[in-house]
Amino acid sequence: MPNKTEQTFLKSKLKIAVTGGIGTGKSLVCRYFESQGYYVINADLIAKNLMANDEEVKEKLIKVFGENVFDKNGLNKKIISELIFNEEKNLQKINSIVHPATIKKINELAETELLLKDIVFVESALIFEAKREALYDYILLVTSPLEKRIERIMNRDKISKEEILSRINAQLSDDEKKKKSHFIIANDSSVEELQKKAKLFLGIFEKLIHESNLQSRLIHRS
Repeated sequence: MPNKTEQTFLKSKLKIAVTGGIGTGKSLVCRYFESQGYYVINADLIAKNLMANDEEVKEKLIKVFGENVFDKNGLNKKIISELIFNEEKNLQKINSIVHPATIKKINELAETELLLKDIVFVESALIFEAKREALYDYILLVTSPLEKRIERIMNRDKISKEEILSRINAQLSDDEKKKKSHFIIANDSSVEELQKKAKLFLGIFEKLIHESNLQSRLIHRS
C-alpha cells in the first residue's frame, strides 16, 4: 500500500476503465493505448488467473459448484462459461468469489503504475454489472452494432449465433451502460477509424492530466 505522501500524489493521476460488451472492440482500443506507451490492466485476465491459480478462490469455487469446475488441465473454461452465461444466479455467485480478489490485484497494479505514469487503463467487460464504477476516475465505453459484434465473435470464438446472443443478453445493455459512462466510442467502421477515435480520447485524457497538474501548481504558488 502507498504511504500518505504517495496517496496524495496518486490523486493527481487518472485510473480509467475501458469497458464494453463482448465483441465491441474494447481490446483494440486498449491495444492502441498500449502502443502509445500506456499500461493496460486486463481485469478479465486477472480474474481468470485467480480462478485457475489462487488456492483460496479455487476452494470456494469447488465448494459452490463442485469438482467439475476443474479438470486435469486446470480450470474447466467450458463449464465456467456455461455457468456464467446460462444462469444469472451463478454469475452472481462467481462474482462474489472472484471480484474481491480481482479488485485487490487491480488496485495493487494501478497504484504501482501510477507512481511512474500519469494514466493507467483498466480493461474490463463487467464494470457496471460488478458495480465497480466508483473505483475509476473516468469510464470509457466502447459500443458496436449488434450484427458486427456477432460477426466478430463468430470469427474469433467459433461459436453459434445462439450462444453469442445468450452471452450478450447476459450483460447490461448498451443503453444502460451509456447512462453510466463518461465517454463513448462507437466502433461502427474500420479498425483505422477506431484507432483515430482512440487517439482522440487519449488526447483528451492527457489534456485533463495537464490541466490538473497546472491547477495544482497554481494552488501551491498561491
